[in-house]
Amino acid sequence: YDIPSRDKSFSAEFAICTLPIGVLKKGSVRFDPPLPKAQKLAISRIGSGAHNKVVFRFARKDIFWPKASPNFNSPDPCIQWLNLHAYGKCGVIVAHIWPPYAYGYDGDSDETVSSKVLDVLHSMFLNSTTSKENIPKPVDSIVTRWDTDPYSLGSYSFKAQSMETGDYLSASQPHPIADPKVVFAGEATSTMGTQCVLGAYLTGRRAAREVEMLGARKRVDHTMVELETIGAHEDPTSDHASSSE
Repeated sequence: YDIPSRDKSFSAEFAICTLPIGVLKKGSVRFDPPLPKAQKLAISRIGSGAHNKVVFRFARKDIFWPKASPNFNSPDPCIQWLNLHAYGKCGVIVAHIWPPYAYGYDGDSDETVSSKVLDVLHSMFLNSTTSKENIPKPVDSIVTRWDTDPYSLGSYSFKAQSMETGDYLSASQPHPIADPKVVFAGEATSTMGTQCVLGAYLTGRRAAREVEMLGARKRVDHTMVELETIGAHEDPTSDHASSSE
C-alpha cells in the first residue's frame, strides 16, 4: 500500500490509519480505492467535538487561587478549571473550554481569549476592588485550537444523534473488504473507549492483531477481533490475551 506525502511516498504491505475523526469526515485524505459508501456514511454520522484548553503559568508568589484544591467550577458554564499546581506543576492552572465558546472562540485572538478566560478566574478569587496594577499576571499562556487544526479538526469524537448502532465498527472496517491493506485505529473507532486514551490503546491493539492476521493470510472478522481485544483487556488471563488462534 502506497502512502504519498509532500516529499516522498512510503510503501508497505499494510497500513494502520489513525487519522482523527474530524480529518476523516472532511475527506481531505484520499483512499485508493475509495472507501465504500457504508463506511463513509458511518464516518459522517460520528460526531467530532471541540474541547479546547487555555493553560496559564504564574510565578509562585502570584498564585491567588486555593493551592491545594484540584479543580474549580466556574460561573461561566463554558469554563472549568484544573489546578495543576495541586499536582506538582508550580503555578500552572488550566481552563477547560467547552462549546459553544470552544468552537473558534468567537473569532477572538489568542491574546483576547487569554484575557477573557483570565477575567473569569480573577472574578472567582480576587476582590472586586483589586486595582488593575495589583492583579497578578501569568508568566506565559497557551491557547489550543483543536477544532481548526488541519491535522485534527476536532478534539475527539462523540455519539451524535444521527449515529446508528454499529457505526464505530463500520467506520473502522479494514479496507478494501475483499483484500484488506488498511486497518483503522483511534478513539473514534472504539466501541468501548471513545473520547479516551483507553479507546486509542485498545484499537491500536486491535489494529496490530488484524495486521498480524492479514500477514499470516488469515481471514479477519473485524467484530470478533474487537470483542477479543476488549476481552483481553478486561481479563488479561483469558484465552483472548493470547495471539494464537
